[in-house]
Amino acid sequence: MLTLLLLACSPRHVPQAPSTLPQPVALFEAHLAAIGGADAVEAHQTRLTSGTVYVDAQEIAAPFSVAQAMPAEVFTTTQFPGGLRLQSGVSDGVAWARDPGARYRYDDERTAAVRRGSLHRAVHDAEGAAAMTVLERADFHGVDAWRVALDYADGPDEEAWFSVSDGRLVGRTEWGDSEAVPEEVLLEDWVVFDGVAIATRETRWMEGLVMRSEVAAVSVNQPVDTVIPADLAPPPGPDIVLPLRRRGSHVILPVTMGGEERMFLLDTGANATVIDAGLAAELGMPAAGLVVPAGGAAGEIAGLRLQRAVPMRIGERDYPAVMVAVLDLEGLGLDGVLGADVLSWHTIDIDPVDGELRLTDTAPDVRGLTAIPVRRFSAGLLQLTVMVAGTPVVAMLDLGADVTVLSWKAANLAGLTYGDGERDGALMGADGRAVPLFAAAVDLELGALELGEQRISIANLDALSRHFGSEPAALVGQDLLVGRRVVIDYAGGILYLGG
Repeated sequence: MLTLLLLACSPRHVPQAPSTLPQPVALFEAHLAAIGGADAVEAHQTRLTSGTVYVDAQEIAAPFSVAQAMPAEVFTTTQFPGGLRLQSGVSDGVAWARDPGARYRYDDERTAAVRRGSLHRAVHDAEGAAAMTVLERADFHGVDAWRVALDYADGPDEEAWFSVSDGRLVGRTEWGDSEAVPEEVLLEDWVVFDGVAIATRETRWMEGLVMRSEVAAVSVNQPVDTVIPADLAPPPGPDIVLPLRRRGSHVILPVTMGGEERMFLLDTGANATVIDAGLAAELGMPAAGLVVPAGGAAGEIAGLRLQRAVPMRIGERDYPAVMVAVLDLEGLGLDGVLGADVLSWHTIDIDPVDGELRLTDTAPDVRGLTAIPVRRFSAGLLQLTVMVAGTPVVAMLDLGADVTVLSWKAANLAGLTYGDGERDGALMGADGRAVPLFAAAVDLELGALELGEQRISIANLDALSRHFGSEPAALVGQDLLVGRRVVIDYAGGILYLGG
């Protein structure tokens, strides 16, 4: 259970009470006029922007480039020290990222990437919102601005901030696919390129991380390349069949790195593959790298460092370049965590009857298993619905967690109040931290699979509030799955469970 938080912050604004509020459409029109007008914006059919990203707190300066083409084609690359290269893009409506793992984006994350990558966003932003509301006049990072809520019929909502003095859009509050983790963007230093004013300085606030980008050059209506990288697809190779091994309830598997076999945790609750800091040093990986906030069961994890791609081998299959994160995993007692970036390339088949763990590219025989829909969210994690005392509750599938955990709001649906139940030890996440738990008997269903009354743990996990905000939520762990055949069809969006 470990999630990189590349989109997370807590906005803090000081509201001011205006006597009247402008119409939101008028604010968008004023911004468009201030940057050159619709005709000038739409005359830009391609744009290539280059410059430098600064992470001042870590003394990092990283060159970046952004290639954009109509209607919503984009290819972004940032080259960090130590060989770390982060990329993302949209091509023919397909959104992808390498952040650090190579993956495709789905559902709300894909919708947001397409919308935000549009070269003509200034013209069509207002048209795409199902509803717009001017909320207040407030301070946005030192700018007196109008705050406008943008509600979209599909994809995550946003807020736009318009300068009171000159009408320009000076910032955005952007959510990923979680209501709990917005990112704030401040736009400054506008310069005219081919008739259109473009912000040449952008500051982004994330939880524990501030990035500032400065534009050095812009070229317009020149050929650009936004094709999806060929190596984004999983490397070809045979299906992986391994003996099913567990440590406690966790599934562990051998991964060969640096010519030696290492033991990794199979963890659908981790969006990236992580290796221990000691292993990284043994492999000669540089100490430099972008340090990003990450979240585990108990809260933020300090010191997680994104690193360059490394080769690995699982079974008879080679992975020439898997980008990894580095963290001290001494508390976990394993060499690494195999996360959703690699797992989502395959169908995962945990078969206790045959005693095998299979990672395949072909659909296995799932006759007799119960099918439960899942969707990908937050960089490859899996979301499903559980029924708590007959009421649907949003949940995350986390094979890196020993036990299933309900938030207290979810437990309320079963008639439990805070402190009910008995103390039940602690949940140990992949981050090595423990969270104290309560436990009580709760009636549960997973899709069409009726589990009946189960002894379920209860705690307000940071992982749940981070992804699902204040709504009732659950984390589905190994206690409900051990002894069952578990098949995860990432491509088809189905979790299959044995009885």
